Amino acid sequence: MPASRAPKIAFANLIYRFGDELVLLDLADEVVIPAFTNTELRRATRGGTYFFLNVQISEVPDVEEGLPPLLVVHGKLVNDTLMTRDQFYSNETGLVVMPQSMPSAPTSFFALILNSHKLLYVPELEDAPSL
Repeated sequence: MPASRAPKIAFANLIYRFGDELVLLDLADEVVIPAFTNTELRRATRGGTYFFLNVQISEVPDVEEGLPPLLVVHGKLVNDTLMTRDQFYSNETGLVVMPQSMPSAPTSFFALILNSHKLLYVPELEDAPSL
């Protein structure tokens, strides 16, 4: 992350239910964790292809005795895209029409606590995927 920009963390509640009674933790092994860890899953949009990278699962002991550990899914969300331009400005020649493009892959860091549905989200670059 560039030193000139301090990261800003966002917090959100990711309330996701499976039917009337099941929540993220209930189907963690069968549905939720594979959705984050399967490297073949990608979402193509007009702005690029989104996918998860370096996803890990961590168990964090709960501070209250007797409660199960917190199950945290964390990693990076990548937007694999192409930056394009049609023209630029030069002091010597004015507007210069010169279409060019280059690959770009801005990222955001996320941590999702499955027990409480809390999402911690940190865009790492200027054009990183938003919350």
